[in-house]
Amino acid sequence: MSGLFEAYQQLDHPTPIKGTGLGLYISRQLSQLMGGDVRVESEPGRGSVFRFTVSSAEALPDDPDETRPMEVYPPHLRRIDQSDSLRVLVVDDSPTNCRLLGSLLGRQGHQIESAADGNAAASCLTRNPYDLVIMDLLLPNLSGFDLAKNLRQGAYGEGNRWVALCSLSGLEKHDISGSLTDYGFHFHLRKPIDTQALNEVVRAVLEG
Repeated sequence: MSGLFEAYQQLDHPTPIKGTGLGLYISRQLSQLMGGDVRVESEPGRGSVFRFTVSSAEALPDDPDETRPMEVYPPHLRRIDQSDSLRVLVVDDSPTNCRLLGSLLGRQGHQIESAADGNAAASCLTRNPYDLVIMDLLLPNLSGFDLAKNLRQGAYGEGNRWVALCSLSGLEKHDISGSLTDYGFHFHLRKPIDTQALNEVVRAVLEG
């Protein structure tokens, strides 16, 4: 059982089993990303029980604003069109974060693209229009701060200059709110990603 959650592990069975051996590994990575874990209880001849936990905001927090995205830029948001499907660029050097955000947003019908560093994101922003860009602040090659600054200055063309920007960081919002305002971010999401806060960002962009 010790290697059950390792990548590419499969059951030793005489009948060939289809799959990559990544299911439990990815499940645990996603749970841990959201502040939880996956555990298993198994009894030979009877079966196994898998349990997972995640951290989430309280249903009725003392301060309701704590679970809401932070608005730090003028409220007008530019949209490509008025459909219910957003075109979203996710920029993070963590493949797990990109997969998680892609899964959460994709299930809502939004179109997702991802970039693993600042240079790749700049290339995407030059080529394609987006409704929302969610970017980590500490990126290889070009930081999220520099990427946002260049974007607002029109370095990647006028098409995305005023796109909705959401920062992504492990820092508390009060530690970086001044910087976010200066660089033109509309919203901030803190890691591990809270689905309620993410949905608030999406709703704000849809409502414009």
